[in-house]
Amino acid sequence: MWFRCGLGPTTKDNAMKIKKLFFTLHLLIFSIPCINAINVVFRFDDPQLKIDSVTMRVVQLFNSKEIPLSIAVVPCNIEELSILPTKADSLYIAELQSNNIEIALHGLTHQNINNQGEFGGLDFAESVERIAKGKEVLENTLKKDITTFIPPFNAYNHFTEDAMIQNGLFILSADKYNKANHKDIEYYPETLGHLINQNGGIWKAARAAIMNSSESNAICIIMFHAYDLPNEETWQEFEYLLNDCKNSSEVTLHTFQSLHNSGVKSNKLRYYANQLENGLQKYCLHKGVLHTTWLCIFVHLLNAIGLSILPLIIIIFNRKIRSRYMFKYLVWLSCFCSVVIFILASLHLLGPIKLLALSLGITLLMIFLTFLSLYKQK
Repeated sequence: MWFRCGLGPTTKDNAMKIKKLFFTLHLLIFSIPCINAINVVFRFDDPQLKIDSVTMRVVQLFNSKEIPLSIAVVPCNIEELSILPTKADSLYIAELQSNNIEIALHGLTHQNINNQGEFGGLDFAESVERIAKGKEVLENTLKKDITTFIPPFNAYNHFTEDAMIQNGLFILSADKYNKANHKDIEYYPETLGHLINQNGGIWKAARAAIMNSSESNAICIIMFHAYDLPNEETWQEFEYLLNDCKNSSEVTLHTFQSLHNSGVKSNKLRYYANQLENGLQKYCLHKGVLHTTWLCIFVHLLNAIGLSILPLIIIIFNRKIRSRYMFKYLVWLSCFCSVVIFILASLHLLGPIKLLALSLGITLLMIFLTFLSLYKQK
């Protein structure tokens, strides 16, 4: 990819070769054409309808480069009074009305109610009322249709989803650690998460996520705020990232609306599939992106097969046992344990460390029983 230009061999070459081999196998099995390596959405949280210097600069930067941007706008203050623009904000409002810009509803007041965000503790009626009021303010002011909801603090519940549908919203962007309850909603969570701290900042994390992705239809959603651009150095880093993304044939830039319209969907099955964490997934799948549903399921089943195969290996040694009864007993016991481990891994009933410990423990037990049987033969 464009991010790798000029880089020589590193100590991670072997790991990268394994990952490339893995993705090649995945593409061959599922026959998925790799047209675009990654789809990228920039999600800018917390602006209002009144101008501020950072927001204006961000919006003008995206418009000047003709790069799509999804802005999560807060429509009201804590008294639930509309934050309406004045004549001084006319240029800013004109920038927001550009075709490059998608306006998403970011709650009503952006309050953290009882430490559950604005919507995490609300019932259906309250959720419907707040979403309806916020949507009306944004649509009347900006003359744009609102279809995306971004809950403040990434917190919501099943009433929020029902209230979205009631108000004609069908795209939800929060984080990867919530629940997905509605079949008619597309879930596009922010994807960088812990990578931000691991890579020394949001723009380095975004670059790493995009650089390492080599699967078709992966999605990288970069959530950022005004405070992520505190000085000219970070602005420069930010602009370099935008330029590289725009100039790369392997990156497609979207808003949430255009991502949905292009057919790159993320329903609740894909959302949950990306929450399945196991040892193989942590090693083989690149972090910082939303993977395809089938890739996640494929890795998950491959991990389950790998763990369940361990107890079966001991059958090779069981052939040396002369007692037919003991031989059959150990074979059936190995098969039973393998099936149990496969079921536990497939249904994600145990975490990766517990599953590995269980698989190794059963394997060691089978080895012990085999050698004990061989010892008694002497």
